[in-house]
This record gives sequence, structure tokens and C-alpha cells, in this order.
Amino acid sequence: ALAFTYQNDKLRGRVEKFAAEVNSEITVPCDVADDEQIQSVFEHLDNYWDSLDILVHSVAFAPREQLDGEYLENVTREGFLTAHEISSYSFAALGDAAREMMKGRNG
Repeated sequence: ALAFTYQNDKLRGRVEKFAAEVNSEITVPCDVADDEQIQSVFEHLDNYWDSLDILVHSVAFAPREQLDGEYLENVTREGFLTAHEISSYSFAALGDAAREMMKGRNG
């Protein structure tokens, strides 16, 4: 079985439609910038499964203005940190939150 997360209500419908196409009814809100939402995902999944075999992290983000024009002319410390928090740190945060459900798995 598969579960899917979505960042906000704007994306919810698309994710629910995709989940239905692969016969999954499990969709959970998860803004990876919010540690409470990350924790809530795994509390919710615990209602469906006793354990978790794999976590797929497919998240990337940078503020729009950081993507315009020449990289070195537009990159700012704040934009760079935001991009790495969402795109990179979120992997560690999700992995940490998933650890309890993944204990003892041999995958």
C-alpha cells in the first residue's frame, strides 16, 4: 500500500486524484517546513500500518526570485537557506519522524 502527502489545500486535489489512480486512499497534509505536520504524518500512518518499509522524499523548492536570471546575481543567503531547508533538511526531518515505524525492518 502507498500513502501520499501534500503541502497545502491547493495541491490536495491533485494528490488525491493521483493516489486514487494507484488505488490508495491515504493522503495526508504535510508542509515539510512544519515539524508538527511532519510528526502528524506518521501518527496518521500508524492508524493504517504497524511498520513502514520505505520513505520516498521527492521535495524541492526555491523561492521564485532565486530562480530568475543568473544564479550568482540573484541568490541570497535567505533564499539559499530556504531552498536547503525545504529541499534537503526536510529529508532528515522526515527520516527522523519515520524511524519508529521503520525499527526492525530489514528493507
